[in-house]
This record gives sequence, structure tokens and C-alpha cells, in this order.
Amino acid sequence: AETDGFSNRLENLMDQYVSSGGVFDKKVEILTQQSSSIDDKIEQMNARLTQIEKRYRDQFTRLDVLMSQFNTTSSYLSTQLEQLSNLNKQIANN
Repeated sequence: AETDGFSNRLENLMDQYVSSGGVFDKKVEILTQQSSSIDDKIEQMNARLTQIEKRYRDQFTRLDVLMSQFNTTSSYLSTQLEQLSNLNKQIANN
């Protein structure tokens, strides 16, 4: 009789965990929601990283163009200064 009471209590306790809507089902549901939330956050982060990467690439491209223009200007100015120096030498020699 006492054993039947214990087995009934154990069975009732087990039912709370394994029955439909029991503790395990609720835990699985919560973990599934958390996993879905994490997946959403990962997706949002990937979208942000893609935007940041595009912005950096655009900035780098603009910087590269600007550096090329500076190099061209620098070469032009160096040539002009060299010609001016040569002209000054010619004037001094005459």
C-alpha cells in the first residue's frame, strides 16, 4: 500500500515533467524562443556589418582617388619647381 502511494506520487511527478505542456515542453519552448531571438540578432548584426563594410569600402575608394589626385598634383608641382629652378639658373648664367 505504501509502495503504491510512492509509485503514484512518482508517476504524478514524472507526468509534470514529461506530459504535453509539462516542464520539459515549456523549457523546450523557452529555449526555442531564445534561439530564434539569437538568430534574429545575428541576422541584424550581419546586416549592420554589411553596411559598415560598404561604408568603409566607399570611404577607402574615395581616399584612394584623393591620394591619386594628390600624387598627380605633387608630380606636377615638382616638375614646375624644377623648370623654375632651371629657368633661374639660365637667367643667372646670362
